[in-house]
Amino acid sequence: MTYNSRGYKVTLLAILLHFVNSRSPNVVLVVVDDLGWTNVGWHSPGDPNVVTPQMNALVRDGIEIDRMYAYKYCSPTRSAIMSGRLPVHVTQYCNYESVPGAGTPPEMTFISERLKTVGYQTHAIGKWDVGSARQEQTPHGRGFDTSLIYFEAAQDHYTQCCGGLAVNRRLFPKNSTNQCRPQYHDLWQNDGPALDLVGNYSGWLFTAEALRVVTTHDVSDGPLFLYLAYQNCHAPLEVPEEFEQRHAAVKNADRRKYAAMVEFVDESLGNVTAALKAHDLWTNTILLLTSDNGGPLGSANNFPLRGGKVSDWEGGVRVSAFVSGGLIPSALRGTRKHGYMHVADFYSTICRLAGIADPTDHRAAAAGLPAIDSQDMLDYLFNTSANATSPRHSMLLATPSLKWGNAITAPTGPRANQWSYQYNSAGAYIEGPFKLYVGINQISVWTGPFSPNNTVPPPGGNGWPDVHLDCSEACLFNILEDPYEYSNLAGNPAYKDTLEQMKTAYNTAAATGTVTAMSATVVDFISLSANFRSISRDVIGDMQSWRWIEHRRYAFDARS
Repeated sequence: MTYNSRGYKVTLLAILLHFVNSRSPNVVLVVVDDLGWTNVGWHSPGDPNVVTPQMNALVRDGIEIDRMYAYKYCSPTRSAIMSGRLPVHVTQYCNYESVPGAGTPPEMTFISERLKTVGYQTHAIGKWDVGSARQEQTPHGRGFDTSLIYFEAAQDHYTQCCGGLAVNRRLFPKNSTNQCRPQYHDLWQNDGPALDLVGNYSGWLFTAEALRVVTTHDVSDGPLFLYLAYQNCHAPLEVPEEFEQRHAAVKNADRRKYAAMVEFVDESLGNVTAALKAHDLWTNTILLLTSDNGGPLGSANNFPLRGGKVSDWEGGVRVSAFVSGGLIPSALRGTRKHGYMHVADFYSTICRLAGIADPTDHRAAAAGLPAIDSQDMLDYLFNTSANATSPRHSMLLATPSLKWGNAITAPTGPRANQWSYQYNSAGAYIEGPFKLYVGINQISVWTGPFSPNNTVPPPGGNGWPDVHLDCSEACLFNILEDPYEYSNLAGNPAYKDTLEQMKTAYNTAAATGTVTAMSATVVDFISLSANFRSISRDVIGDMQSWRWIEHRRYAFDARS
């Protein structure tokens, strides 16, 4: 029997959904931290120091998402994934997660909570970074049956000593032995601190926990939802020596360590997928993988895209991503989807896979919070037609942030203005082939194919965003014809009407944006930890938040 392309697409999807409806699929959602565009094998097939054979194989057997978009840094992307909202409708800040108001509002329903309602066994492993000031914001409060996580944006990979954002080398010297601020161990298992596990490389801990979850999963208890958020490849650049030695030919130390951290993730993921296959789970599994933002210049590389992490350029927000697993139909394996997708779209797509017909977040609506922005991508992803189009045609990537969540730690001196550039940045909006920028757009650079290296240092040294582009009057790029953003069309008379239309569309979209999770009072958790009993309960917030922070203060007070 012969099918036309549309009929064949419907048949494939019908078969998949029939299978899904009779036996809900396992869902493995993987987030790799700070993964550069060029630091994966399917984007750099000729680089011997990009070693990702396991991910390459998953791409060959899956569907590459060529235009997946995320926020320009950690926490907002993770909040978008979990809540199904664009970051402008949940949070654009990367605050200390224990600060009241940080992270995702508890009233927003996480994808894990939705999956629990239809019988999934849910597990969270790795980086959390979506709030912890209240018990409802912890994995256990968000519908996860088990968890082994760290709460903050970063920590030491070996000691689990929490530095929050202070592991950033803008605040600590490169050779610093004390990268913890405040000094407590940030490692949490289920409903309490996991102090008995500290002192091991976090990558090993998270891999071992993922293997435990997979090998002990009982299908009679329900399908599996595994959220695996690797700490790699976030700073500090730390990796077991055996992995770094594999890249000894790379002379630049940061690039060498980063390449080794990527290979560690790849090997870990290979072990997890092998366990899924060995325990007869793979044939009923959909695996989704994305980075949380572009790679940070100075260690990662986003060539040939412009910019990097903490910028709204394509190198900062267009991320490596794919869908794989045993449920991918053979006709779709090794294909690439070029339409737009945002990490927020995982929410509705996973709901559909799980048989949840209506992804609406009624709890958030009752609290007066923004509705989900997530688009169901299942019909698009499982369409075999070369002309298949994504349901997402536009997205508001960012609006200019008013303040950096940890402004209290901002450096002074000659680099103080660069801190402002980095975190106040630009607004960015995509519609059709065009991308509009407003404000100051930092890290406005292109790297070479082998960056960083000892010949050409990153802009300003150590990745500092010295090079910025003033888009106060707006900048316009055609990112489909000019994906590397070389040509600013804002001054071209032929695009005058397009520019005005994009400005209007941006302003309309931006008017809906609200950073719902940011507290009006930014609390310095360092002072809070050191002087806890002297802090006013009015500053901390409600009694529930107070009791939770007090519990965390004593549980985590294991000084390094």
